[in-house]
Amino acid sequence: MDKAKLEKKVSKKTYKVAQEANGGSRKKKFLRAAKQSVERVSNQQASSTAHQDDTLSDIARTKNQYQDIQIQGKRIKTIGKYSGKLGQGVVKSSYGLGNRFYNKAKGRGFTRTPREFSWEGKLSRQIQAYRKRLAASKTGKAAKKARKVYRFGSKPIKAIIKNPFGFKAYLIAFGLLLFLAILGIGSSGITRQDEFDMNDTWLYISKLDREKSNDKVDYWTKIDDPLLYLNYKYDDISDKLRIDGNKYLSQNNRGKLYLDTLWKNLNGDKDNLKTMEDLYTKNDLYKLSEDELEEYKELLEIARDSGKYMLLQELDNPFYTEDQLESEAPLQIIERFGYKTKKEIFNGSVLQATGGQTLLAVLDGKVEVNGNDIEISDENSKFLYKNVDTIRYKTGDHVKSGDIIGKVASEGNQTVYYQKLEPDRSNKKDKDGNVEKSWTYVNVGFYFQRVEYTQATSVVSSIETSGEKGKRARAFAEAIKKNIPEATDEGIAAVLGGYDIESSITFKRYETDYLTNNQFDKIAKEPTAENLVGNWDAFQAMYPNLRLNKKEYMVNGLHYIGIGIGQFTGPRALSLWNFAKDMNGDIWSAEVQTKFLLEADDPIRREAFKRIVTSTASVEALAEDFLNAWLGVPGNKLLERQTAARQWLNFLKNKGGGSTGVSSQQVPAEYKDKLPYGLPTDQAILEGQGYPGNAYTLGNCTWYVYNRFAQIGIGIYPYLGNANQWVDSGQAQGYEISTTPKPGSAVVFMNGVAGASPIYGHLGFCEYVNSDGSFLISEMNFAGLYLMTWRTLTPQLGIYFVTPK
Repeated sequence: MDKAKLEKKVSKKTYKVAQEANGGSRKKKFLRAAKQSVERVSNQQASSTAHQDDTLSDIARTKNQYQDIQIQGKRIKTIGKYSGKLGQGVVKSSYGLGNRFYNKAKGRGFTRTPREFSWEGKLSRQIQAYRKRLAASKTGKAAKKARKVYRFGSKPIKAIIKNPFGFKAYLIAFGLLLFLAILGIGSSGITRQDEFDMNDTWLYISKLDREKSNDKVDYWTKIDDPLLYLNYKYDDISDKLRIDGNKYLSQNNRGKLYLDTLWKNLNGDKDNLKTMEDLYTKNDLYKLSEDELEEYKELLEIARDSGKYMLLQELDNPFYTEDQLESEAPLQIIERFGYKTKKEIFNGSVLQATGGQTLLAVLDGKVEVNGNDIEISDENSKFLYKNVDTIRYKTGDHVKSGDIIGKVASEGNQTVYYQKLEPDRSNKKDKDGNVEKSWTYVNVGFYFQRVEYTQATSVVSSIETSGEKGKRARAFAEAIKKNIPEATDEGIAAVLGGYDIESSITFKRYETDYLTNNQFDKIAKEPTAENLVGNWDAFQAMYPNLRLNKKEYMVNGLHYIGIGIGQFTGPRALSLWNFAKDMNGDIWSAEVQTKFLLEADDPIRREAFKRIVTSTASVEALAEDFLNAWLGVPGNKLLERQTAARQWLNFLKNKGGGSTGVSSQQVPAEYKDKLPYGLPTDQAILEGQGYPGNAYTLGNCTWYVYNRFAQIGIGIYPYLGNANQWVDSGQAQGYEISTTPKPGSAVVFMNGVAGASPIYGHLGFCEYVNSDGSFLISEMNFAGLYLMTWRTLTPQLGIYFVTPK
């Protein structure tokens, strides 16, 4: 009898803790969930046994609704597939909670039982065993029907109802509640955002990124992070903001304001960007309690192992089958779903892939082929592959998940689109009384097990091209031209732009050197995480906000970290290390590393390097090519690298001196006596000054050019727009438009030309024209707000001269 009382007490206490861990206020949550979903439920069958128990009836009822609405039949495969990992997750997140209470009640103190002797460990093994039985059973094989989900999920509930306060009930109830809590993160959980609302939130944040970006910062928020936090706290947020569940969060005025404020707290200061962890640990508006923080960290740990959106994982890997080791690595999304401009939405995603790579079906379904595109669809979803080579199927065929459908096109990377059938949020009915549904494009990243987004926020700043860095850059450029005589300034500048972001063009660098007291001698003996800090986990711990791709570092059981000017990692780091030893040279020397990248790096990288450094394409295009083909992280800080490349191009054109080809803050000496309009006045260039009538943005190129014209007595229209609009708007004002330089004219650089912003273009003032056709300009904001510089250029495509009459 005493044992029964104790077990009852433990069960109640555990139940209460689990209730709080799952968000609290279940009555409100369940009522809201039922209200939002009741119209979507058809042929609902509730467990009458469960309803006989007052405490657990609402769990059974809402879980039934949850299962019928949210868990499609095909997701059973996913649950079975990952149930072993889920069992491990239950152990992880429950261990510090229920076990401590139980031991406390037993008089053992508030301590933890070793896992191998705990009930959680046994439960994990039982779940794994059940997974195997399920896979071999008729139920597992026929699990595409939703009723199988109910049968699978109702067994533990019935066991609880049979003896609600028994020790077995304690195990099952706690595991079930925690299971639902875990799935609540980012999934279509009981009271959290459904997949379509979550998709809309993703779109809205991506729109804010594009609206707030400019020529100095290119925002690519890591949307997963605020999205997971939002779903963890969704109950509290929706209660406080009184969110209408019949509308997307962003379509509720208060919800929209919440997202705007969240984005601003993350990105408002471009020079001090915040992470979501910064906010929920330090910002009072988002701060988690001590208990919440512990739980949230545990849940994030599980998400890292099993995927962020576990119940949405209905798509298989498009490149590798489950038995291939590569399938465990996250898919790299190099162009994400969402807004790509302020108004244009990219409804697809671009997955990183090599040309000729095998493409697999990600789901079962019917095939439709349209040219080189192939779509696989079932009654609720459509998955489209664009531009596929060697398509193996024809329209009308049926495929199974994992079947080979073709190959990635020779140019590499795979564009995909995913659509889901979405019920009308306001429950609008058709003529037959059924809720209307429509096809909606969704973020495919939600539906794969693991993905990483390579696009990252870039903050542009003026780089230092003088001093030791300039000397290193000049020496590197000369070494490349010595070995590859046909190398171009544009190509070398693109490479320097990439290396500048990676290592500040420094040969003596290794990953985390500044965190580990610059142990260069130790790394030279073996550039591995094991040698540096003991093991991989200790190395990963130095990146608390970034999950490193462990597989890319590993060679023969060791993890080779990034070293040198190009931060060579994994097999390439090992190759460089061996190359230096074979040369009997210093691994940190410019000679060894330059020789390695030209002669001993992997053949694909060597070919890419030579192709880029000999190209005459624009430096912006080459910087992106180098990022994709050589560095291998497409989209990562692209604007930042392109801006650096443009500045290094100016440096190289100037031969490193500071006179005619590079941006200089002083007028070149050879021009001082040749300026027909004299030097710009302080009123034209200093902050807080300017000429009357100037409506252009302070400190920008347009603001300066207006002032320069005013200084020489010429008034120009103050509303000509951004720099790249001056040709058209100037022509509308009757100004002369030409491609021939002329002193006293505005020099218009179209997007990306000669270092101009790829978004807004650039503007300068033509000061002098040389006999060879080259011309000297003065300009502002080429290197920073209110910073005036001088350059000598030659006429080229995309440069126009606008002269007021």
